[in-house]
Amino acid sequence: MEYTPISPFMRPISHAHLRVIERPEASVPGKPVNKWELLRELSKAQAAFGVSERDLTVLQGLLSFFPDDALGGNAEMVVFPSNKAICERLNGMPCSTMRRHLARLVDAGLGSVPSDGVRGRARSPRRSAARGRW
Repeated sequence: MEYTPISPFMRPISHAHLRVIERPEASVPGKPVNKWELLRELSKAQAAFGVSERDLTVLQGLLSFFPDDALGGNAEMVVFPSNKAICERLNGMPCSTMRRHLARLVDAGLGSVPSDGVRGRARSPRRSAARGRW
């Protein structure tokens, strides 16, 4: 029988998320690294990480939203672009394709996406006046 860890919100947790939770200090390097050099080195070792060229293209698009050239150190490495903005930077890649490649990057442990709310939605819908319920 196979064990699948579940979050408190009844969502499955991937092995990549567990590795980050187990060793949070190892996920953020101590000294800053140039984001473009990191991408070049990652493209050389893409087979070891199990990512494709298209996955790295999506990562390149995400890195282009980060304002500094240096990643790591004490800086927060968070960007909040919309799916539409990412797809525009990726020369019109369809959103469904971009989301698929982004999911592969998350599974490989090379990024994360915001978690959904308690109900499994990104936001709460407005209360329906006609039905009187959520």
